[in-house]
Amino acid sequence: MNIQPSGKPGRWDLLVIGASTGGPAALQKLFHSMPEEVELPIVIVQHMPSGFTRSLADRLNRDYRWSVKEAEDGGTLQKGTVYIAPGGRQLEIRRKGNRLITAVNESETGDRYHPSMDLLLASLCKLEDLRVLAVILTGMGSDGTCGLKKLQTVTALYAVAESEETAVVYGMPRAAVQAGVIDEVLPLHAIGERIGQLVQTTVYEGEVK
Repeated sequence: MNIQPSGKPGRWDLLVIGASTGGPAALQKLFHSMPEEVELPIVIVQHMPSGFTRSLADRLNRDYRWSVKEAEDGGTLQKGTVYIAPGGRQLEIRRKGNRLITAVNESETGDRYHPSMDLLLASLCKLEDLRVLAVILTGMGSDGTCGLKKLQTVTALYAVAESEETAVVYGMPRAAVQAGVIDEVLPLHAIGERIGQLVQTTVYEGEVK
């Protein structure tokens, strides 16, 4: 379990989800199974070209109770709201006072994924006392693995990966599992319920209760 000492007891602050090939359908199933008690800010990195993520956000916003939008530069993260990283660009989370802010940047030469789960997670490493739930869904490649490695050393983190039996492409989940940065592997239909259980869980120093 990748839980680092966090000082005071507290609830989870943020849910981050990474997906690639097969991700849009997986996100729909995940949202369908996730209970209403999940009122964290939710940030999604779905590998898509520019323009497609806004359509995905509109579709999810229409079909589910959460407010779903494409992330904009300078926006404040709100509970019960889902933010999808804009296709073809990079999304980071920063702190401004007591608020968490979305920062949207142009991709740099050499960035393999646009948007990148690794870059999003790396930005969370700079934020103190943040308690993060992370989910790695279906997709090619290994995006998310390096970011989880960094994040688990600096904050309270619990990471779930989609199992091979339900993943369209078992690339991203496999890479994270093999790297030892995943706490639990579950079929897609069970992940939403598990998230619901975890958001009711209090984080204490060095463990989850």
